[in-house]
Order: sequence, then C-alpha cells, then structure tokens
Amino acid sequence: MEFKLDHSEFTLNQAEKGIWLVLTHVKRVPPHVGLLLDGIYFSLNITGVEKNISIEKFLKALALRKTETLFLKIKKHPVYSTYYMCEFFLNELNSSKPIGVNETTCLSPIKYFFNEFYALNLTKQELISDVIYQMIENNYFISFSTLNFSEYKKNSFFIPNYTHSDLHNFIIDKGATSIAK
Repeated sequence: MEFKLDHSEFTLNQAEKGIWLVLTHVKRVPPHVGLLLDGIYFSLNITGVEKNISIEKFLKALALRKTETLFLKIKKHPVYSTYYMCEFFLNELNSSKPIGVNETTCLSPIKYFFNEFYALNLTKQELISDVIYQMIENNYFISFSTLNFSEYKKNSFFIPNYTHSDLHNFIIDKGATSIAK
C-alpha cells in the first residue's frame, strides 16, 4: 500500500528528539514495528522486549545489517511530555504478553499507545497499513525518513500488503506458539 507524506532527510540530531514510529525490514511481510522516543528505541519481538536502546546503537545495528528502515515522525502531543509517554509505553511493553499466534504482535503495544495518546480506536484486527492510514488521516504524522533504502518515490512510501494469515505464519516460522489452548 502506498502512502503520501512529506519526506525529510534522516539525521541523528533529528532522531534524538520527539516520537517516531519505526518500521524495520520494510519490504518484508510483515515489517517489524517499534517506537523511538527522544532517541531511545523500544519494541516487542519474538524474544521479548527491546527497551532503552540508544539511537546510536540502534542505527549501528541497522547499518551493519543494511536493514531497510522507515521512520515516521509523529506530532508532539499537546498535553503529555515525551518523557511521560515513554514511561507509559515502557510500562505497556513490560506488561505485554509474549508474541503468539492470534495474540500479541509487535504492533499490539503500539496500537495501545496510539489509542491512549492520539484518540484512535485501533483494534486487534488492524495491521500496520491500517494504523498508518489512520495516523495520516488524522494528520498525526509530520514526515517520513528512510534509512538503507535504495529507492523510494518522492513524498511517498510503500508498505507491502499482508494478511492476518501471513502474520500468523511469520510468527510460527520464527518459533512463537500460541499460549492459549
């Protein structure tokens, strides 16, 4: 699915401030999703919670692996500080269930975050393209930046379409199982 949004060059200085939705392995089905809050990266993955990863360390790992990454800059919240939102998100990550088929995904705590702070009504059924669409429709994104992309269209980016079945198969392939019997 293609999305229209202003593009800006990615810089370390820019990434150290504010809130960013980060998609790694963008061309893979499904991409991985995390949040970058004032230069600190957080995500939920198959092995557990990634938290308090500095932007320098995160960017070094992305560069070493040549990971195609999309950074979506989110508008500053009018009331809550990024510090407060970071503490809230960290608490949500720490209380998240492990990733499993038909259960929690890397997107689950992020949807909760957006529902809480950006008044979206995201449910378990929405995939990343649905989340991005709603954020753009509500003018919550400022711009996007890319890293390790060989090509992209000016002021637009593309996320491969995938289904819940594709997502479940990926989770199974990576070794997660359902904890619900």
